[in-house]
Amino acid sequence: MTVTASSGSRSVAPQLYDTLPLGSVRLAEQQDRFPGRTELERMVTFFQDGQRRIGIARRIAANADGIVARAADRIFSGGSPLSYLD
Repeated sequence: MTVTASSGSRSVAPQLYDTLPLGSVRLAEQQDRFPGRTELERMVTFFQDGQRRIGIARRIAANADGIVARAADRIFSGGSPLSYLD
């Protein structure tokens, strides 16, 4: 049996990601224990790497116009991108 919305389309279930922290906590919970030292250290590393990735994403977003302009110059060498449309 499928669940349908008022439009008749099927409902969509979001993809659930099994991240390192979620998997570690879930495993410890299933085993009725607290996460061990190595599990906690791996989670700390995971979150620190996340902060680094956020910093990289912010830097890319701040420089997006320049990145796109340089890429367009390389793609449309010998003229402006708008002259390519003519």
